[in-house]
Amino acid sequence: MIVFYRLCGIASTNPSPILQDDKFQLNILCLKSFINAFKEVKPKVIFLCDFCSPMYKEMLNDLVPFEYEAYYYQLGINETCLKQYEMAKEQDDDILFAECDYLWQPNSGNSFVEGLNQLKLVSPYNHLNFYMDRNLHSNQVVLELVGDTHWRSTERNTMTFAVKNDVFKKNYEIFKKYGYLDGDVWYDLLKQGVPLYVPIPSIATHMVKDWLAPGVNWEKLWKTLT
Repeated sequence: MIVFYRLCGIASTNPSPILQDDKFQLNILCLKSFINAFKEVKPKVIFLCDFCSPMYKEMLNDLVPFEYEAYYYQLGINETCLKQYEMAKEQDDDILFAECDYLWQPNSGNSFVEGLNQLKLVSPYNHLNFYMDRNLHSNQVVLELVGDTHWRSTERNTMTFAVKNDVFKKNYEIFKKYGYLDGDVWYDLLKQGVPLYVPIPSIATHMVKDWLAPGVNWEKLWKTLT
C-alpha cells in the first residue's frame, strides 16, 4: 500500500474538539495516531504539505518511521487533492488517500487493509451523520464481515479513503472531475458498481467537534498521544 497524506498548516473551518488554535500540534497528534495504526503495515507515505512551515520538515524526520517523500506546495485543498490523484495513477500499489485531521485507532492498519482487499473501496470513518440525516443517508445498508471487523455500506463520506489500484485507475476521471468535493463522487462510483464501505466501530474519526465517530472513546485515545 502507498499512502498519499495531505498535510495542511492552516486550521480547518470545521472546529476540532482539541487544538483548534494550534494546527501544527493537531497535525502531530493525528500523525502519531496514523503511525501507530499502520506500524505493522509499513506503507510508503507521500506527504503533500500545503502551506506548511519549515518546521514540518523536522517534524516528519523525527516522527515518521516509514519510507516517505515530502513535497511542499501553496496550492489549496482542491489542487493538492488533484495532485495526489495524478501521482497515484503513475504507480501500481493500492492507495490510501489520507487527510491530516484524522485520529486513528492503534494497530488498526491490518484490519483496514484486509477490508480494502475484499471490499475494494473503504473509508476508516463511520460518520455520526450516517445515523442522523436521512436526507443523505439511508438506514438500509449492506453488512459484511471481513475477518473480525464488520463493514457497512454508505452512500457518501469524507475524502479519507482507500481504493484498490485497478479500481482507482478505471475510475480516475470520476475522481479527477470532483477533486476534493465529497458528495457526487461517491454516487458516480456506485453507478459504476463500486460501493463504499466503512467499519463498525470506526477505525478513525475526523477530528470535528460534534461529529466524532460513535462507539469509541476518542478523548481517551488522544490523551494518550498528547
